[in-house]
Amino acid sequence: MVDKPSNGDAVEQHEVEEITLGLPAETPKPAHLTEYCQVNRYLLQNLRRMERELLARDRVDAVLLDVIDGTRRLLGCTQVEVWLHDPVGYLAEHIDDDSRLEGSIRLTEDSYDIASLFGEPVSAQWMNAELAGELGLFNDAHDKTDIFIVPMVESGHVVGSLHLLEPQQYILADEADLDLLFDFAAFVPGMLRSAMAAQQASELMLVDPVTKVANRNGLLRDIEREIDRARRGNRSVSLVALTLCGLESMGNLSQRHMQAQVLRQVAGRLTTRLRGTDAMGRADAACFALLMPDAQVESVPDIAWRYEQSLRGQTLDDGMGGVFEIDPCGAYLSVDPADYPDRNNHQLAAMMVDAVVSAANCDDRCSNGLRAVQMAVDTPH
Repeated sequence: MVDKPSNGDAVEQHEVEEITLGLPAETPKPAHLTEYCQVNRYLLQNLRRMERELLARDRVDAVLLDVIDGTRRLLGCTQVEVWLHDPVGYLAEHIDDDSRLEGSIRLTEDSYDIASLFGEPVSAQWMNAELAGELGLFNDAHDKTDIFIVPMVESGHVVGSLHLLEPQQYILADEADLDLLFDFAAFVPGMLRSAMAAQQASELMLVDPVTKVANRNGLLRDIEREIDRARRGNRSVSLVALTLCGLESMGNLSQRHMQAQVLRQVAGRLTTRLRGTDAMGRADAACFALLMPDAQVESVPDIAWRYEQSLRGQTLDDGMGGVFEIDPCGAYLSVDPADYPDRNNHQLAAMMVDAVVSAANCDDRCSNGLRAVQMAVDTPH
């Protein structure tokens, strides 16, 4: 699980502290108008791409997952972890499901935990295995060689630390490339604040304003209710996700009204096919999830296939005189809540949605457009 502040009852007993170490000495130096440098173009393009993707995230979980997974792939790391200062548990409150962040995030109420990672002056640096072990970096990594740590700076204060296990060293060799990585690490705290604000606003609503069906939060509530019923009735809960491939390319400012038109039409078509006990919600930007609480587990693949086939190849008016051909990618799963005794209803609902939405990914198609999803079962401690 994610390491969170341990003393939640003490939130009202102390003021919020800050890490006031000042700006690290090795921040990018102000450049002259005529000064030029060479940077790794691969690093430049992909860090900027990651920043653009973070701007679209409206949940803390999604921001943290993108930072960890994206940085790991980009720099070829064995593992990536993030430590963040969370003195009163505010960040922790906005992490709905920490199972996918397990071992990669540490939230600490004590500023010393992060301050002790850096010397004077604070700067991005390599750390030896002995010191990394003493400070608790990468607890599950047996060989702690080649660790690079980058401070996360916001408003002149160090508020976190990005840790890279065995990154490709040639990418971190030049000063200009280190400047890029430092700027990206400094970009993340602001994105977390934006995601928290968006998440708070979203949690006040349960209906998607574009399609008028349940939004992600409304869908989660429906699933939580059915999980609770399933626990009492010793049965499973099934979920199907359908992603509209190609719709993400219509997400720029001049095409969003066309995207909304398509989403509304697809939502209408799916709604008319729902059984009386089924429910539906918009689980992601271009993905709908269908909840089938009373379906027999063996019939779920056929039901998912029928939903997928009802959309495949259909053409819709995009509202601008053109048409959009629906090309869905689907996934389905059935979960017995009894297999997850250590998860509460909200955690299990979030795990289910994350699993099917991730599997219904247009970037890696299966031949028939449908994937069966298996979630790891909790094991007794």
